[in-house]
Amino acid sequence: MFSLIVCSSDGIDSIATINSFIDTSKYEHEIIICCDDKSTVPLNDAFPNARIITYATVDRTSKINEAVKSAKYDKIIIVDGCVKFSDNLCSSILKTLQDRSAVAIPSTYGLDKSLWCAGDKYYSTFSFQWNLRIRYGNDGGQYSPLVCPSCFAFNKSWVEYVEYFDDLSLVNYQIEFSLRTWLLGGKIVKCGASIASSCEMTYKVDELARIAEVWLPAYSNYFYDEYVGTPIDCGRLNDLINVQNNKQSITSDEFLKTMLPELLSAYNFRNLFVDKTIAIVCDGASIDFIDRAVIYRNDVIISVNYMGLVFDSDYNVSFEVETLNELTTKYNHSSFVLPTALSSSLVGGIVRTSDVFANSAVFELDRLGYMNDSAIPPFANFDSPIHFAIHFAMMTGSTKINVYGCDDRMICGRSYTSLVDFYDNMVDGDTDNIRKRYEYYRYGYDMLGKLADKLGVKLIRIGAM
Repeated sequence: MFSLIVCSSDGIDSIATINSFIDTSKYEHEIIICCDDKSTVPLNDAFPNARIITYATVDRTSKINEAVKSAKYDKIIIVDGCVKFSDNLCSSILKTLQDRSAVAIPSTYGLDKSLWCAGDKYYSTFSFQWNLRIRYGNDGGQYSPLVCPSCFAFNKSWVEYVEYFDDLSLVNYQIEFSLRTWLLGGKIVKCGASIASSCEMTYKVDELARIAEVWLPAYSNYFYDEYVGTPIDCGRLNDLINVQNNKQSITSDEFLKTMLPELLSAYNFRNLFVDKTIAIVCDGASIDFIDRAVIYRNDVIISVNYMGLVFDSDYNVSFEVETLNELTTKYNHSSFVLPTALSSSLVGGIVRTSDVFANSAVFELDRLGYMNDSAIPPFANFDSPIHFAIHFAMMTGSTKINVYGCDDRMICGRSYTSLVDFYDNMVDGDTDNIRKRYEYYRYGYDMLGKLADKLGVKLIRIGAM
């Protein structure tokens, strides 16, 4: 038996979501719809037995709390957005919620609403970085740091224990509830079923600041570093702090070390190499013609892929498990600077980095600072460990970075008014997928130069000498 709470400002999305639930659920249920007071779709006509709670923007979460409090059944599913349910979702949730303190989440595919079918994107884990925005990922673990923003389920008794959702978190209440669940002794468990959803989230910095101030106070400065120059008003915090003081059972340190160790390792590199010169040693053909003495004049050496076997390096960057395994014949894992997931031909896919190289510095660079300028795109680029290495070097405080052996994989001092034209001139074949990938690949390098200029870093490409 379930209470389904549908939160949506789009009545058409609500109708599609509810019909999907009715078509797939074999259990007794009730439907509660929390809808925008501006909705023009007559939901009461479509679902005469549903209870409808309307809200204005300023009281959205308080109305969701009202729906939870009035729910008839103890098992509650909250849907926020447009969701297509799978046949086994409800049974999987019931099994997971046998643990009173568990919050159940499905994995999610992207949803093509026009065709009402699952897309190619797939996510099973939801985490965050220091800006507290959701990072969508995929690993084989049992738990997730955050709930799936478009669908999660819980026991009513658990939400009563944690004292419901934060009334002042109007659009980011899922993130706050996730932290509250973990730190008050609960857990977010992958239930083993999937949905298709439009799991995009908007963010309000003031709401994210509330989360940082209450649940991650020792790390709040890391959060504020991400929003330098942004006016922030956290609002009243007394209610949240009272819950924290009375019921918090694990520390934020314990939570981060267990669920998000990459956040702690990433931040330690900030300003590590102030006033030092860094060499990025790439695996292009021209590296064979560069005098090693020139490279060793730099204070710090970061090697890409197998170059760490050729040059004595301080840090090594690669995206492939097999390459890194060979580097372990010469280096400890502590020299590895890696994204949170790696490619492995042995398993034919992607593996979680911390499962393979436990003591490495594991993090994504796309949202770890310097991202306030909307003209700068994200810098997590799985096609290019060179790109990754350069961005890592730029966040360490160095003011001069020399890039050796990158050949034509980094274009300095050029810009293209039409990236599509550039693509057409440079690449044979013509598929949308290749086009988009290649455009982003080149665009990212061009933007690295703009990022370096913004940070006052001299980024120098050095060929054969």
